[in-house]
Amino acid sequence: MVTTKLPSNRPWFRILSPPMEERYRNAEREFTLSLVNIDNFLDLYRLLETTLGETVNPQFFYLFLYKSDSNHYRLFSSNHPASEEITFPENSPFVDLLKKKGKAIALFADETLPKLSQNDRAKLTLLEVNVCYPFLYQNQLTGFLGLGAPTQKLKYGRQAHEFVEELCRIAAFSIYHLLKREEVEQQIQQMQIINRLAQGINVTLHFDDLLELIFAQTENIIPLTDYWLSTYNPIGQLFSFAFVIEDQERRFDQENIPLDLNEYLEKVVLQKAKPLQTDDYTQTARLHGIPPKFPYLQSWMCVPLLSGKETLGTISIGHRSIGITYSKKQLQILQAIADQTAAALIKTKLLQATQIQAQRMTVLNEIGRRLTASLELDKILDVVQKQGQQLIPCDEWLAMIVDEASGDYLSPTPNGLQKVYLDSQTLQVIQKATQLGQPLIENVTVNTQDETIKQLLINPLYIEKRLMGLLLLSRSLKNQPFLQDDLDLIATLGHQVSIALANALKYAQTDQALQSKLSELAILQQIDRELNASLDIERTLSITLQHALRQSQADAGVIGLIKENHFYIVHSVGYPANLSPMLPIEALSFDTSFLDAQVHRKSTFFENGESTAFFPLVREKRVLALLILESQQPDFCPADIQSFIVRLCSHAAIAVSNAILYSEVQQANHAKSEFVSLVSHELKTPMTAIKGYADLIAQGAVGPINEVQANFLSTIRANVNRMANLVSDLADISRIEAGKLHLEFEATSIQEVLQEVIRTVSTQLEEKKQQIILNLATDLPLVWCDRNRLIQIYNNLISNAIKYSPPETLIEVKCYETTNPQEGRLQQRVVLSSVRDQGVGISAEDQQKIFQKFFRSDDPKVRENPGTGLGLNITKYLVEIQGGQIWFESQLGVGSTFYFTIPVASAD
Repeated sequence: MVTTKLPSNRPWFRILSPPMEERYRNAEREFTLSLVNIDNFLDLYRLLETTLGETVNPQFFYLFLYKSDSNHYRLFSSNHPASEEITFPENSPFVDLLKKKGKAIALFADETLPKLSQNDRAKLTLLEVNVCYPFLYQNQLTGFLGLGAPTQKLKYGRQAHEFVEELCRIAAFSIYHLLKREEVEQQIQQMQIINRLAQGINVTLHFDDLLELIFAQTENIIPLTDYWLSTYNPIGQLFSFAFVIEDQERRFDQENIPLDLNEYLEKVVLQKAKPLQTDDYTQTARLHGIPPKFPYLQSWMCVPLLSGKETLGTISIGHRSIGITYSKKQLQILQAIADQTAAALIKTKLLQATQIQAQRMTVLNEIGRRLTASLELDKILDVVQKQGQQLIPCDEWLAMIVDEASGDYLSPTPNGLQKVYLDSQTLQVIQKATQLGQPLIENVTVNTQDETIKQLLINPLYIEKRLMGLLLLSRSLKNQPFLQDDLDLIATLGHQVSIALANALKYAQTDQALQSKLSELAILQQIDRELNASLDIERTLSITLQHALRQSQADAGVIGLIKENHFYIVHSVGYPANLSPMLPIEALSFDTSFLDAQVHRKSTFFENGESTAFFPLVREKRVLALLILESQQPDFCPADIQSFIVRLCSHAAIAVSNAILYSEVQQANHAKSEFVSLVSHELKTPMTAIKGYADLIAQGAVGPINEVQANFLSTIRANVNRMANLVSDLADISRIEAGKLHLEFEATSIQEVLQEVIRTVSTQLEEKKQQIILNLATDLPLVWCDRNRLIQIYNNLISNAIKYSPPETLIEVKCYETTNPQEGRLQQRVVLSSVRDQGVGISAEDQQKIFQKFFRSDDPKVRENPGTGLGLNITKYLVEIQGGQIWFESQLGVGSTFYFTIPVASAD
């Protein structure tokens, strides 16, 4: 403790001194004049020392000054300007008493001591203060003066008290301004530190380099083997290490990874915002109920990175050697380093926040400008949705409006406003936000197994207390959670969006009739899309009923088909389950001679119904179906609603008619396929018998035959073969159309397949004296296909080459392995086969139709050869269904080459 004793070598009285009052006035005048030149507390202290020594002459005195940085009154002396041995908190009873009385307090008077706390009495007793005088300026206690006992008297007289009080009153002004200047100087000093840190940050290429510098500074001052710098965000309790040194080595693998704070002793420092030092890390961790994370440590200390009341993180250091312990001074040094680090972190955060705020304001202004430039809802939402991601980055950013007709949430897409499908948890949070009528941040669990949590930020958009839409943002809680700034920003944006939407609506209301028609057309287009998306009659009728109920607000509705003067119910809503599925038309109040909407003020099926509306679905003056809507309201279905539903039924009638036609076509195709299949089967038996007996006769089984008979038998056999091929082609077409063509894939040798095909066509080759040249690669791999269908492919192509080529010509078949020419195919390697002839060729006009079903060229050279026009169509289908591709090159009068690929069989 520092005290100031005044010189005591003077006599206890002065014989030639002026009268007492005059002496005090002169001293007061000199004090006032001298105070003008005082610009620091040390000179003020010395002036008080001189003035008090020449007047009241106390044995010692104390000067206490208020320090705003700690909210304490601290002792000031000339020897120790920053002494903190004894301080008085701002809210102590002693300080309160000084403020209330506003004048000198005799500390050990009977009426004073009971008002002081035990702590205050102990401090004042230690100081041996006799009287205290406050420094009051503008009702603020800037400090106080404590006097010890007078040197030559038992106590101070009235004039002495009044004199000291006047000195304190005069000095209070100077003290107030000196304190203010000191505060400013401290702020300037802090700014200089921040600037120096900023310079350090600016010099480094990365913030990590600054952390390296801080670590190096710490390591040079304090011995350590391990070092951790952590960051902490209380929102979501996000804790991680930004910089880790373990056993003198940098551990990048442990940095910037979210950690469980409950597993680390840093939790105690973060919670209390106070340093923690120990010479036994393991024991201290266990005392706090935390498993020792680093049991190899001996000494350990940790300090918080403080910024005001906010704790940004910690700096922890430790040593593995038993003989190394940390002192209080080292803890203070580490805290000083932490304070510099915190300042650097704060400055970085401030710079980032300033940049982000400036960027946000720019984006917000741009959004506002673009919102005011548009009066279309979808464009407004599109602007908000696209620009909003720049304003508040997140995983999902949706700007939605509520569809009043369906209650769905719609969001802008390249195809216009589309329905947004939301999960149940999100819908619950939306309901909560709309009930509160204000922005809301809420956490929802995405995956219950790993407890993945996402955070929703929802701002409902209201226009005249009516919910118009929503701004919905979502972000994983593992990343940066939403903050209050985000909430305030989305509220501001929501206000702008609401105004823009309101202006758009007001603009729309200026031409309400037109907007109504456009809306009706949009709905009908949507219905058309839904109706035309399928040719299923039941789905078409269901869609029609749903939209009719939604537009009419009917309580119940039913729709069904009209067949043979009966009403067959397909779908119903709002009726009991025992509704009869079929009713005669006469049982309904519907006039079949009047093919338009009919409304009756009575119930048809609905209990307690007041009105029934009938809407026929008419196509070419024929009622295909009937829509019935019922309501408990007598004024149900006004003219505008009737008009809309009539148009709806007109559109639906087209869809129903198409569905009926499609069903009939499907039935006809099925019947045709069944017929072709049956005929093919029935024709095979007699053709087999004809061919068999013709072969027996030709072989002389029933006796020798002459040349004419042999020619007749050859004609029979040729036509039977032709008929067999036709039946086979028709059967294949029937199976293809019915989707019943089954393939049995296996690894197949092309050499064996071609040998079998050549044996089959050998008779044709001999008749026309033609030759086949096989050009096969020696390393030709097996292919993955149906062996019989591959034979059919080669047979069709080679037979065509023989058929349409002149006698004594060459036909070349070439095969080799290559890369699949079709991009994006799973089969990367294929065998490419080609069949080249020297035939009539194909004209450019016919090349566009060559693979069409039943197509045959009008070229006389082609027509002189029999054919069905099915072979190439079937061949193309067989190639493609086995994963290949077929194409050709042809020149009229020169010849044609057909190419096709088949996938190579894999090794496994």
